[in-house]
Formats: sequence, structure tokens, C-alpha cells
Amino acid sequence: SPPCILKYFLIFFISRYNYSLMSRKDQITGKKGKSGNKVSHSHRKSKRRFSINLIRKRVWDEEKGHYITLKVSNKTLRTIKKKGLSTTVRDNK
Repeated sequence: SPPCILKYFLIFFISRYNYSLMSRKDQITGKKGKSGNKVSHSHRKSKRRFSINLIRKRVWDEEKGHYITLKVSNKTLRTIKKKGLSTTVRDNK
């Protein structure tokens, strides 16, 4: 049946290419990409995406005492390094 084939294809694709089905969104601040126009030399406009700089990073959680894997933007990662994970999460709620 077609749904079964699709399910096995998705499992194969995810495992083979290390592909994530999660959205391209910062897990702490909730930042997402924006859409806008690509403007050519003749000023013809076509739609494009402005994606954010996401990084998958293991961060030490002081309260729980173990690492947490987060998908955060580069700006959020710099804030975590400056203020700490718990303060950054508390400020962005």
C-alpha cells in the first residue's frame, strides 16, 4: 500500500542522510526564518527565504547536571555563553 511505502521511505531517508523533520526554529527564543523578495538587477522580484543561523549544540545544564542538545541560533548561543542557560531560558519565556 502507498502509505506503508512512504513510511519506509521516510525512515530510510532520515537514517541515511541524517535528516531532521523538525522545523528550522530556535528552541529557546522561538526565532524563525523570514520571507522576502529576491531582487534582480532589473528589479524583478521573486520570493525567497531568509533562514536563521541554526546550530545543533550540546549545552551543560547546571540545574539538572547533564548535557542537553539544543537547536539554537548563533546569537542565542552567544547569550548562553554570556549569561548561562537557565538565565537565558528564563528571560525568553
